[in-house]
Amino acid sequence: MITVEAAKSILKKHVRSLDVVQQPIEVAVGMVLSKDIRAAADMPRFDQSAVDGYAIVLDKSSKLVANRFKVLHEIKAGDAPLLRTQRNAAYRIFTGAPVPKGTFCIVMQEQVALDGGDIILSSDTIKHLRHIRLRGGNFRKGTVVLKKGVALTPAAIGLLAALGAVTVPVYRRPVIGLLVTGNELVQAGNLLRTGQIYESNSMSLRAALQSSGFSLSTIVRARDTANAVDRALGKLLAACDVVLVTGGISVGKYDFVHASLQKQRVRELFYKVAQKPGKPLFAGTRRKKLIFALPGNPAAVLVCYHEYVLPSLRQMVGKTPFIIKHLPMEHDFRWSGDRAQFFRANMGENSVNILAAQDSDNLLSFAEANALVYLSKGNHDLLKGDTVEVHPLSSGSF
Repeated sequence: MITVEAAKSILKKHVRSLDVVQQPIEVAVGMVLSKDIRAAADMPRFDQSAVDGYAIVLDKSSKLVANRFKVLHEIKAGDAPLLRTQRNAAYRIFTGAPVPKGTFCIVMQEQVALDGGDIILSSDTIKHLRHIRLRGGNFRKGTVVLKKGVALTPAAIGLLAALGAVTVPVYRRPVIGLLVTGNELVQAGNLLRTGQIYESNSMSLRAALQSSGFSLSTIVRARDTANAVDRALGKLLAACDVVLVTGGISVGKYDFVHASLQKQRVRELFYKVAQKPGKPLFAGTRRKKLIFALPGNPAAVLVCYHEYVLPSLRQMVGKTPFIIKHLPMEHDFRWSGDRAQFFRANMGENSVNILAAQDSDNLLSFAEANALVYLSKGNHDLLKGDTVEVHPLSSGSF
């Protein structure tokens, strides 16, 4: 049995990045860039109007010699820019349209008076370059606009589209499979017999993966027999980058997962961690594949997912690690244990509250929690205001 810190260190050393693919940008949201993206052009690509109004072209000395200007031409978004203009004249222009040559500024349409084919304006509306988006004002060609390791948000996808990108280099998403073991487990919608319970771990893990930008590709269910577990594991290991198993990893008479992993030539990274909940956690590899055998108790499954599985998945696709916080307690708390413990908790902006109902089979407090408080083994006599280590639970894919 190893410590929490040792287990996480081992995983960090053995998790490998997945392949890089050119992904169409329309399906790349949440994926992680495998290299810096540089602008292929200036942005904006040309001087353009920021408003609907009138482009004012002054004489060569750039002096306002009158407050009445004749409107000579109309320029819409998408028109080619006017390369020849008349001095001391106005040009009707619309948002996004190219600014004509020699424009001193643009006056908003709300700030002019119309008089036939002329406009009348006051001198205080004339200010050099007002309401003009200059070419390259956002960034210049060759500028790094998105850095390697960035998860693509909707805004980043829009930026890529604005630059004319069709595909983007990203780490591919892992194919993740789940094996659920347990004779006592029944899927929701079926009748329970005495001694049976509804299976919830597959739903919890599916939802947890989805909320973090991943997806569960395959779920296989196996009875508690050596042959059934062997067949199910073999199927998943052949098809998946990451295999998760719930239940059957302890040392009971009907726990066949550990022996089956050995038969499947899975290299053990560690088995059993000095923590609560989730002591019988297994992690291993087979070539580039990653395997986690999680305990069967629902709260233990989610603790192990957030503390070990999710950080490994993020490492595989190039995402940065989660930030650990240190926050003061909202209340006194006394605890003593011979193993480290992850407590379900509610984290506020400036404090944290450890919840009741911490049993490994109880999802009630997990349903209310947004963080885990980590306490090392030993005696802890915490007072309100004492600082503790807080691990925020994932709430998004970016």
